[in-house]
Amino acid sequence: MPGNQDRGRGHATFDHTADVGLEAWGATTGEALAEAGMGLQGIMLHAGSVRAGDLRTFRVSADDAAALVVAWLSELLYAFETDGWLSASFEVAVNDPGRLVATARGETFDETRHVLGVGVKAVSYHDLEVHCDADAVRVRVIVDV
Repeated sequence: MPGNQDRGRGHATFDHTADVGLEAWGATTGEALAEAGMGLQGIMLHAGSVRAGDLRTFRVSADDAAALVVAWLSELLYAFETDGWLSASFEVAVNDPGRLVATARGETFDETRHVLGVGVKAVSYHDLEVHCDADAVRVRVIVDV
């Protein structure tokens, strides 16, 4: 975890050849995935405050924890691409290694307040890592830009 190991939860990007890397961490898998969602949005949205107006629920299933990371972030990318959905916050509950339910507060993209960042094409399995130990969960994923 870059520099903020004792802060409990967070996210950061890192350079990756022709793409962008995202690392997220938290005390639980749900916290780490919530941070990954905010990190993905931070890549796609350069500036602008997202208002916590509307509530949206996401349900995502996958075969294992690694596939769940890709499915979760892909679902958020899809929500943005189809509906312009942006989240101000996430609460993520992971029921087992392959299922999550997330509630998000947010709004749709508003070109008068939001400035697009880097266009994300897809979430990759390349160099994907999920590490769980007694104190933290760390997720490392590459997004195709």
